[in-house]
Amino acid sequence: MANRRAVPSLIRVVENFDNALDVRFAAAQALDRLGDASDLPQLLRLAGQYPEVSTRQALLATCARLDPASRSGGRANPQEYAPSSRPASMKAR
Repeated sequence: MANRRAVPSLIRVVENFDNALDVRFAAAQALDRLGDASDLPQLLRLAGQYPEVSTRQALLATCARLDPASRSGGRANPQEYAPSSRPASMKAR
């Protein structure tokens, strides 16, 4: 059973580069199952700056699913959310 109370903890796991890549990726995938539209602004911010491709793609897919403006049945093109450039502060550690 999904529990929305886990969303803030999952976001912290994704944000913390002390966690292993596979742990951050698994947390991003869990956010796709647990997240809702109220999480979209924070997920967009995180996905737009995320330096690791696989985790960023998982976050972008979640953003596309949660975007109420999506015209493709709830699955917008994740590239619509791709950043044009990432700030230097979000380098992989």
